[in-house]
Amino acid sequence: LWRVYFSRSLQVRGLSIDKPRIGINLSANPEKKQEKKLVTMHTGDIYSYISNTLTKLNVGNFQLKNGHFTFKYLDEGTPQKQVLNDISIRIENFNLSEETQDDDKGIFFTENIDIRIKNQKSILPDSVHSANFDSLIISTRDQLFQVYGFSIKPDLVEDPGDVNTLDINFRLLDFEGADFEKAYQEQIIDIKSIIVDGASISLNNKRIRKNNAVKDKPGLIAQITSLFGAIKIGTFGVNNSTLEMNTYPKRGYQREYIEDIDIRVHGIELDTTNAEFNLRNQYFSDLDVIIENYDIDLEEANQKVSFGKITISSSSDLIKADNITMLPMDSNRAAGGYNYATLDQIIVTEFDPFTVFSERKAEVGDIILNNLTFKHLPSTNVQETVEEVKDSTKISLENLYPAISN
Repeated sequence: LWRVYFSRSLQVRGLSIDKPRIGINLSANPEKKQEKKLVTMHTGDIYSYISNTLTKLNVGNFQLKNGHFTFKYLDEGTPQKQVLNDISIRIENFNLSEETQDDDKGIFFTENIDIRIKNQKSILPDSVHSANFDSLIISTRDQLFQVYGFSIKPDLVEDPGDVNTLDINFRLLDFEGADFEKAYQEQIIDIKSIIVDGASISLNNKRIRKNNAVKDKPGLIAQITSLFGAIKIGTFGVNNSTLEMNTYPKRGYQREYIEDIDIRVHGIELDTTNAEFNLRNQYFSDLDVIIENYDIDLEEANQKVSFGKITISSSSDLIKADNITMLPMDSNRAAGGYNYATLDQIIVTEFDPFTVFSERKAEVGDIILNNLTFKHLPSTNVQETVEEVKDSTKISLENLYPAISN
């Protein structure tokens, strides 16, 4: 304690806290509502709190085990509460002094921060879904941010009725090369790659329009850019994932199912200029998608359309689909007959997805159809008529585009 009395310096080799219960209350200042909130705003004030007693505080190793945190935020009179359980934090070489309080290097006056969080559940702002994960791992030194067993699910006991719902499960959500120092010091999220592995995504779209109250709330991108000036992601990828989408238009029902999808989105950049999501904004530089075994069930038309494989590449300006078939869903329906079609391959060249999004028009080079067969089948015996088509002469439309391009 000699240094505390005479030099107002406190050095601790190690400090451990077990099972703390911590409450943090934050309130918005209406007069400063438009003022940008910085991540370092609260942490930068720590020195002013201790400077009357200490001029230097150094902790070699700080550990918080199995903590319980309660965050309460009062925004325009509406309290919001977030609870996090089972949190463990390890901080290496915490060094706070008059010299380091304004240091533009490092994160929170430390050399490294490790965070482990287990088994969390949080109700999302729509009050319909909850977000859950089994474990979350963060290491600022290793630029590591991983989430295991992540899911978003409806959190309702009863059938939600006419509500759009999501059911999303990720085996692993991996943020590789996350620059925590830049996020802390410059309020810029800069990540080398975000990889989603083994995702299962189910969407139930009831085609419900949002009311004005919901529309007035800022979107996720706008909320993030209110804290961070910019978001830069080198590559966003999805591996070995499935997608199911059920839509309910005014008439009929449509189901789409993808057995395996791989996605790579390159050069993602977001900032305050494009914070409000709009398809006319260009958020990325290149897009590559590979889809295998894609089925579309058109209940009203009694048709099932299947694709063996679809490849989309903005860098190659190419769309290619292989092994396409169209068959009836139910042989006992549609007394007027069936449409049957097969197509070995369709290739679309010089395709620019950004023009489709920004200008809502598609300009392509060539459209090539290889080995197209189409027939209207009056018979109700689907198996017999399918065999008949297989043995019939196929119609090739490989030169269709040159014929109509004039």
